Amino acid sequence: MDRLPAVRDELEHILVSLDQIANRGEAAFLDPEDEILYLAGSHLIVNFDDLAQNRLPQELRNSHPEIPWKRITRTRNILAHDYLAADREIVWVAVSKELPELVRLLLAT
Repeated sequence: MDRLPAVRDELEHILVSLDQIANRGEAAFLDPEDEILYLAGSHLIVNFDDLAQNRLPQELRNSHPEIPWKRITRTRNILAHDYLAADREIVWVAVSKELPELVRLLLAT
């Protein structure tokens, strides 16, 4: 069964959500009084890693050695298990710049 159409749909959904978070701006993301954007962004990183590890065809992963797969998984593990220790500014960069670039790269394949 070809999983690629479903994977593409999930990637597109992740990208739309990342763009919505980024459009709210860094100040809103980093606001300590309102964690919803930070938690949503963290959740998208966890979801992306799950997709990459479990549903993205291995051939597609192998065709993109420039994507830091292990770093993404390490970030996912921190966010899933020790999110209070995460540097929110680093998570902001991942959510607003790095992850959208990677998703666009995969969608262009």
